[in-house]
Amino acid sequence: MSTGLDALPGLLDCMHCGLCLQACPTYTETSSETDSPRGRLFLMRAVAEDRLAVADAMPALNRCVQCRACEPACPSKVPYSSILHEHMEIHASGSGQMSRWLGSSSRMKFAGRALRFGRRSGLLKVAASLPNKRLRRAVGMVPMSPKIFRPKAGAEFVAIGEQRGVVALHLGCVEAELFGQNIQDSIAALTAEGFKVVCPPQLGCCGAAAAHDGDSKVGHQSGKQTLKQLQGCDAIIVPAAGCAAFMGSLDNNAAVMDPMIFLARAGMRSKLNPVKRQVVYATPCHRQNVIGDAPEMRTAMLAIPGLELLESQESEMCCGAGGSAFLREPELTDAIGQRKAKFLQETGAKQVVSGNPGCAMQLEAKLRERNAKLEIVHPISLLRESLGV
Repeated sequence: MSTGLDALPGLLDCMHCGLCLQACPTYTETSSETDSPRGRLFLMRAVAEDRLAVADAMPALNRCVQCRACEPACPSKVPYSSILHEHMEIHASGSGQMSRWLGSSSRMKFAGRALRFGRRSGLLKVAASLPNKRLRRAVGMVPMSPKIFRPKAGAEFVAIGEQRGVVALHLGCVEAELFGQNIQDSIAALTAEGFKVVCPPQLGCCGAAAAHDGDSKVGHQSGKQTLKQLQGCDAIIVPAAGCAAFMGSLDNNAAVMDPMIFLARAGMRSKLNPVKRQVVYATPCHRQNVIGDAPEMRTAMLAIPGLELLESQESEMCCGAGGSAFLREPELTDAIGQRKAKFLQETGAKQVVSGNPGCAMQLEAKLRERNAKLEIVHPISLLRESLGV
């Protein structure tokens, strides 16, 4: 395996113009060049040219939350994410923690049960008072009311009325174990609109978490296997934006979609009831910077009568969850999250809308620390409420 510049295509395309700086949440927080995409590309080039030891570059690279906001901001279209993942793969710099836990269905389910019990029993509250920063950060991210909903492999949910099509539902890891309501709301809205929902046997994790953690090989293997397990339907419905972006990047021909986006494109056949409420949309980075359908999601939400979509300051800035970044860099990601929560709270909205479990956990935790009474909801939950099902 080559470890030089030829192993990192696109690295030399960076013109050092600096247009990525203001889009980067870590640079915005610290104003440090090594916390910028430009600085990290420089470090990876230095490693590839044997001018810098890998160990000296890794602290800065590990601080990246992998939001990919730098990519649409870059006039040279430098593929920052693929360069970073390739660098980590070459130098085996991923921790492997995500692969070990989320790659195993039994471990993932055990972790889900433990976290739900810990939240109900108050054990997580005790753990949050301990001095270990990473432990406090991890337990603080667990939702206050976690809910599991994992249909049995092969489960089918029939369409109501005339059937318009069949979709495969991706359950995911964190989504099903802690945000089961989103799975239930997706099924309810899809079946109400005439789509049969099937839940084929599937891996516990699509591989996105492993890839974020620096294990691209395992991540891509899991992602491709997941896509193979879900193929054969009109669309693959993925409620988690990060998972949808990752799976979609592995096969451009796969119809991987958020349930809200899918129904908006299919056309709603039911009359929507008013949902008179002010909400603020915290756009998941992968929907904004990778999938690119954030404007379409906003349009879909605005189709709900009575719903008022407020705008926050720095609305497109990352919340700091960043896959496993919140565990690697608790202080930095906490500061980024606090900044995001402050701007969301200042809108005066009643709810924060987010279609990604990592973002939802981060935002709930940071808003809770600010004593803000804002509920985090998935877009599909608003649609289900409007449908009255």
